[in-house]
Amino acid sequence: MKLNIKMNYNNLFQLLKRRLEQTLPGVLAQEKMASSMRSTLHLAEFPDEQTRLSAVLILFYPWQEQIYIPMIVRPIYKGIHSGQVAFPGGRKEESDQTFIDTALRETYEEIGVIPQAVETLGMLSPLFVPASNFMVYPVVGATIFTVTEYKYETIATRLRELSFLNRGIRITLTDLRLLDEEGNPTYDEFFSEGGLKEFVEYLDSTREKLIPEAIYMEGDKGGVPVQVAMHYNTSYTENVFSYVNNINTIEGGTHVSGFRAALTRTLKSYAEKSGMLDKVKIEASGRNSTVVPVRSAVPISLTGYNG
Repeated sequence: MKLNIKMNYNNLFQLLKRRLEQTLPGVLAQEKMASSMRSTLHLAEFPDEQTRLSAVLILFYPWQEQIYIPMIVRPIYKGIHSGQVAFPGGRKEESDQTFIDTALRETYEEIGVIPQAVETLGMLSPLFVPASNFMVYPVVGATIFTVTEYKYETIATRLRELSFLNRGIRITLTDLRLLDEEGNPTYDEFFSEGGLKEFVEYLDSTREKLIPEAIYMEGDKGGVPVQVAMHYNTSYTENVFSYVNNINTIEGGTHVSGFRAALTRTLKSYAEKSGMLDKVKIEASGRNSTVVPVRSAVPISLTGYNG
C-alpha cells in the first residue's frame, strides 16, 4: 500500500504518536467501518476465555518521498483466512512479553523487517475477529532506513538461500556497479533442483559425513506444508536453520521446539525398542526438546527446516 503524503516524515510520525496516546473511539469506530454483515454485531461482547490473542504491525515505511505500508498475502489452505491480504502479524506466544513483541517478532518472521529498525508509535484499539475467534491488537510503527548502499555478497547469500528454499525457481543477480576488465557486470545465477536436501548438503559440505546423503522428509498437515532435511557428521556442533514463509527464524519458535521434541521422541523410542539403551547408564530424555543422549553417542548436525 502506498500513501501520497508530502510533509516532513518525522513531524508526521510524532503527530501520529501523540494522537495514539489519546483516547481512541474503539468499538464505535470499528462498527462504523465494518461491512454490512458485521455492522449489527456488538464486537465487544463476543470475546470469551477461548479467544486467542494476536497482534499485527501497521508499518509506515518512507521511501523516495512516498510512504509505503507493507502487506502480506496469506497462503492458500483449507481455512477461513486463506488467500487474504493482511498486515504482518500472528498469534501471541509465551515468549512474547507484550503485544508489541508479538507484532515485531511476527513481522520479522513474515517479511524480514528487524525489530531494531522499527520505532513503535502506539497501538490502535483491539479488534475481535468472530470467524476465527481471534482478538487482534494492532501496533503502529515507522521505520526509516538511512543506509541505501547494497552489498553484493549479502544479497547473493540471501538469493542463494531462496533458491534452495524454492526448488525449481531460477534467480539471477546482476550488479552494474561492479565491472570486470572487459566491462561486464558482476553476475550470478541461483537454481536448485534438490531444494532443502541440496541446501543441507551445501551447508555441510566442509564437514566429515557419517551418512552419504541427507535425510529428507516432507508433509502437509492442516493445510500447512512442512519440509525437513537432516545430516549427520563427525562434529559435536548442532546447527539448526529454520524458515517460515522463506524468512529465517533465527530465534526459533514453536516450529523448532516441536521438531526437536518429535525427533527426540522418535529416536528415544527406536533406541529403547532396539535395545540400544540396555547397557547405557543414562536416561534418554526429551527434556528441553534436546537430543542429548543420542548426540553424545553420535554427534549430530541438524540443518534445515522449512515450514
